[in-house]
Amino acid sequence: MLSLATVGLNDDDCNLNTPPMKSSILRKIHLTKRGKYQGQSTTIMGKTKRAAASKGTKDAKKSKSSSKGDDNDEKIEWKVIDCEIAEPDDDEEDDSHDEEDDEESVDPDDEEQIHNCYAFIDKKPFGVHVLDVNGTYKLKVSEYKADESREFKHKLAEPYEYCFIHNDLKSAILVRGYDEAEGSEEYDNVVIDQLTHFTSPKEKIQCKRLFQYHPSDDVNNVTLSRFRYRASDDTVIVVMTEGDEENPNLMIITINLANGQTTECHDSNTLQCILHLDEHFLIAKVTTEDDMTAIKGFKIGQGKTATKEITTHTFEDEDYYRIYKIRLPDNPSATEIDIDSSHLQNGTEDIITYWGDDEGNLY
Repeated sequence: MLSLATVGLNDDDCNLNTPPMKSSILRKIHLTKRGKYQGQSTTIMGKTKRAAASKGTKDAKKSKSSSKGDDNDEKIEWKVIDCEIAEPDDDEEDDSHDEEDDEESVDPDDEEQIHNCYAFIDKKPFGVHVLDVNGTYKLKVSEYKADESREFKHKLAEPYEYCFIHNDLKSAILVRGYDEAEGSEEYDNVVIDQLTHFTSPKEKIQCKRLFQYHPSDDVNNVTLSRFRYRASDDTVIVVMTEGDEENPNLMIITINLANGQTTECHDSNTLQCILHLDEHFLIAKVTTEDDMTAIKGFKIGQGKTATKEITTHTFEDEDYYRIYKIRLPDNPSATEIDIDSSHLQNGTEDIITYWGDDEGNLY
């Protein structure tokens, strides 16, 4: 039984851009008020006031989950995208040379780096970098070797914001969110695509649409928050927020790369932060519809089973400071997450009496 203890985190502590924790070994990490990791102990610690929901919160919908099969042919159709730079054959040397000259003519100041990710693919270290080059989106691939490294670029069909690679995954996952402020009629949805054959400049990359989501009219922004790959069943887990900056709602998507099965779960409560994400469980701190703070536990979907909320721990008082502890189950099929809390206003002896010597002395 893994346990995760914390002292109520506020919006500043719970930065949505904070990198996700590695769940293979749950570390004790101290989280400062600026949302930075420090040290290596067993808890995530911080202190804060209970966050209240912003005024004007939209009429909340009930939490809902849905599951989609692989019936949609569009999701599994492959489209071929040309590689911008390829190693030339002998009889094509002149044409390829012209392409290289064009590439070298690009001013580095015109390249904006959007996102980076690194992993070992077939035991070789790779890096991928999403670039915006004068409005054209490209994927720069770096293969690192002891003696020398090589780089080449693939032209991307859409303005993707993220590209993820993983040690156990031979393809790359591309994500494009949605921002109403951009005012693009062409890109009015959220897409998640799979990219293959990207590790060689000699091959043409292939891109497959895995997931497509059209936000409702009252949603003006959909942004990626977390990404994980579950090797046990070849599934990617994508956590996004939808709504606006003041009232973001949680959306959890799973995609099985082997059969195309997808699930999605939407939670209508205002997300304050994600406390923990692993291959089977997600823990989030939210503001409920009645302006209370709650810790919610979700079981990540698997196969045709959609992600669902399995635990909610609500703070039923107006105390600004609290201690709460989350016990993560060892069994991935567990249907409950144990969450406990107590007042920080209690004296030291009372805290030790309630939590025991080992945990009580942490506070």
